[in-house]
Amino acid sequence: MMRFIRKAFLDPETLQSHTWSLYVYRKGDIWAFDYSSLGIKAEPFVAGIPAIINFHLEKHGMLEQAKREGFALKFTAEAELNHTDIILDLDLEKDDGGVYRDRESGLEGWLCPALKTFFTNAPPTLKVELGIPRRSK
Repeated sequence: MMRFIRKAFLDPETLQSHTWSLYVYRKGDIWAFDYSSLGIKAEPFVAGIPAIINFHLEKHGMLEQAKREGFALKFTAEAELNHTDIILDLDLEKDDGGVYRDRESGLEGWLCPALKTFFTNAPPTLKVELGIPRRSK
């Protein structure tokens, strides 16, 4: 229900240019995220996306800490990020989601239909920024 309400307020151009922020955490052996304002709870990353995430977290020396504490993930189709850690190119739209290839590793993964919660259609390119959340003191 919340997904449809959000789309009523954001036009397709706004969706494409918006920067989304997630907190990604481990749920058992999988990476997952919540986005309560959009009605998403414990949405898992599957089908190759965890390998892409792990590749980049390992490359930046963040994998073990991220497994314990989770990590921040920002993504956008068009906006500029502070820095871009991952660039994903759409190979094909599949099963109401999209199969993306990571430019750096060559790994491929499927982003499930939850992708269309954030975008009207699977964007041709996704830019992703990773970071370890700051601890409150």
